[in-house]
Amino acid sequence: GGIESMEGFAFSRLFSLTILPWFIFFTWFAAAAFYGRLPTVFLEILWSNIALLLAGICALVMENGMEGIAYSKGFKAVILTLFCLSVLYYVIFTFRLPWADFFADPYAALVLGTGVA
Repeated sequence: GGIESMEGFAFSRLFSLTILPWFIFFTWFAAAAFYGRLPTVFLEILWSNIALLLAGICALVMENGMEGIAYSKGFKAVILTLFCLSVLYYVIFTFRLPWADFFADPYAALVLGTGVA
């Protein structure tokens, strides 16, 4: 089968592109959560590639499931807004890191005297 609805095809892909980084985040951090630090760089690279593959498979499954649904104007607006914000964040934070690290302990930074988290 071909593409039944260009709108369903496009919005399912935009949505999966928007949340794909979160799929990668959740899969990659599974090793850290359940195992801890991997003992070698080779295993780290291997796990990173496996996590990327698993996240991609999750995105493909989700795209196929969402391709056939009807998208309301509100849902389309949410998808487009989140997609555009994601692109902006990736570009901005490539050149200027955010002031807060996601996993940083803000109190530890203050105790160490840096004054920033």
